Amino acid sequence: MDLVTQLAPPQIKDDCMKVLTIDHLKFVGRSAQDVADWRARRAALGMKPALYRDFCNELFQAVKKDGLEDFDIRLKGSAACIFSGPHKQLPSSQDEIKKELVKHIYDTTGISYDPPMEKLEIVMGILEELKPLPMRRPFDFMFKLGIGELSDYDVQLSSDQVLKRCKGLVEKEPKYKEHQKLAPLINSNYGFISDVYVRNVLAYIPLWEDKWSEKLQRDVNLKVFPRKGPPEVTSPNKALSSHLQDHDWILTAPIKGED
Repeated sequence: MDLVTQLAPPQIKDDCMKVLTIDHLKFVGRSAQDVADWRARRAALGMKPALYRDFCNELFQAVKKDGLEDFDIRLKGSAACIFSGPHKQLPSSQDEIKKELVKHIYDTTGISYDPPMEKLEIVMGILEELKPLPMRRPFDFMFKLGIGELSDYDVQLSSDQVLKRCKGLVEKEPKYKEHQKLAPLINSNYGFISDVYVRNVLAYIPLWEDKWSEKLQRDVNLKVFPRKGPPEVTSPNKALSSHLQDHDWILTAPIKGED
């Protein structure tokens, strides 16, 4: 198995129809087998199939322990799509790279300063060798460039049971009524249920999230929505919409005995 075979049609493209190349995949350390497993949805990017099965298995065990029955779970972001969304353009100019590097340094050290020109030239040189470049950021691309963190895993859980529990929490506990002034029950921009409530009505799913963030050494970010999923965003930001779609990566409990 080789990358040429795995990149044969259908080609892997970002939303601007820029094609993922062998050089891009080699740069981020992805093998032909990784791409084959991703295409077949045997594993999300950054995991081998056995690890992905454990990831899903423990998630569904946590869901069961938390007493959820009617729910929908999906993997979003570059781990599922290879490319990030339209809101995360791959920096290509020196000014764009400098901006990302300054942000990365501040996020990791708390220090704000201009990076040395030598560092910018190194990144520019790498990007030049990888042309033609995509418009969006492939999985782990920013980390490999040295101007960002490892890509994370965005998990989207939709459940009216969780929503009902959170509403009950707000109605019964005065302190959570006060919380709503700072953290509304439903985020007005993206439609998810605020974590401050979710983590007080679920016991095992947040533990799963924390455990797997540590185990993978990547952020695992789980957001909870009403059962109908995130609201559909219309123009001008339609491309940013994370509403439920047919092509989504739906997480399912592994079938015992399957490889």
